[in-house]
Amino acid sequence: MKKMFQENEELRKNLKYFVESQKQVLRWPLIAQQLETLHDIKIDIPYELKQIYQDYCCPKPEIESNNLQILMQTIIECRCDMSSTLEKFIQRSGLKISCYLLTSRAQQIFKKAIEKGIMVFVKNKTEQKKRLTNFPKANIVRLIKCLDLKPNDEHCIMVIEAANCLKELLLTYSINKDKDRSVYYEEIKQKMNKNQFFRTLLCLSFLDDLRMISQNLITSDKQLLPDYFLQDSIEKNKNLDVYQFLYVSDMQLKYQMYNDSKDLQQDQEFKYYIEEYQYNKFKKLSKELIQEKPMKRSIQTVRGKIITNTKYYPSKKTIKFNKDLDNNLDEQDDDSAGCYRVDIPLFKQNN
Repeated sequence: MKKMFQENEELRKNLKYFVESQKQVLRWPLIAQQLETLHDIKIDIPYELKQIYQDYCCPKPEIESNNLQILMQTIIECRCDMSSTLEKFIQRSGLKISCYLLTSRAQQIFKKAIEKGIMVFVKNKTEQKKRLTNFPKANIVRLIKCLDLKPNDEHCIMVIEAANCLKELLLTYSINKDKDRSVYYEEIKQKMNKNQFFRTLLCLSFLDDLRMISQNLITSDKQLLPDYFLQDSIEKNKNLDVYQFLYVSDMQLKYQMYNDSKDLQQDQEFKYYIEEYQYNKFKKLSKELIQEKPMKRSIQTVRGKIITNTKYYPSKKTIKFNKDLDNNLDEQDDDSAGCYRVDIPLFKQNN
C-alpha cells in the first residue's frame, strides 16, 4: 500500500486534505472509505494510513547544522537529561521534534564524533573502531555527567579532564560537521592532543568496567585488567569517588524515588479500597431496594386473607369464620350430622 501512495501524487494530496480537514476527530476508517470511493482502490488496514501520512505527507523535520550546534550545547548543559533538553531545544531553535528523534540524533552524533576523532589521532583506525562498537552509548552519557564531579583527588581530576575532552570533541563535530577533514583537524588540534584523546577512550572503557562491577558481572579481582583509570581490586574501585557519584548516589536517588512512588501507590490503593467499600455498600442497598419490588407483586389472598411469607394480614373485607365449629365438623365421620334438622309439617302449616 505504501508503494501505491508513493507513486500516486494525487492520492497523497487527498490523504493530506482529509487528515487536515478532520484533525479534531480523526477517524482512519472514515478516511479510508473516502479514499476508496474517490480513487477506486482497496485499503485493508486503515490504521496504516497514519504511517503513510507521517512519511510522505508530513515528513519529520531534519536537524540542520545550525540547530545541531544548539542541540549539542543543550545536551551538555542538561547533562544528557533528554526531557529537559527537549524543552530547551524547542525554545531556542523553534523546531518541534519528538523525544525519540532527539535521542536517536544525539546517539548518532556521539558515535560519529568519536569516529572522527579516531580518524584524526589514531593510526590503526580499524582496531579502535571495533573497540568503539563494543562501548555502550550510555558510557558517553556517564562521562558527560562526570563534568559535575568534584575534584577531590587526582583520579577525579583525570576523569574531569577526559569529560572536558569529550565535551570539546562533541562541540567541534557539531560545528564542523560538513567541513573538510583538514579544517576539522586544525580546530581539534587546538583543543586537545593525541594523549588526551586516548585518555578519553580509556575513561570510556573504565566507566564500562565500573558498570560491570555495579551489576556484579565482575565478581573477582582476577577479571580486572588495571590500566590508567581502573584499580587492581573491586573494593578499591567501589571506593572511588567516580563510582560513588555515578552508581551509589544515583541508586540512592532512584531508591528514594521508588519509596516515594510506593507511598503514593499505597495511598492510591487505600483510596481505592475506600471507594470500593462505598461502592459495595451502595450496591448492597440498591439490591435490597430492588428485592422489595417483586415482594409487592407476589402478594396473594386466600379466603380474604393476605399471605406474605407465611404471615397473614387481615384486610377490611376479611371474613372471620368460627374456628370451633370448623374443628367439630372435621372430627365427625358423618357429613349429615352437621346439618340442621327441619320440622316439615310445621313448616307447611306456617306457610
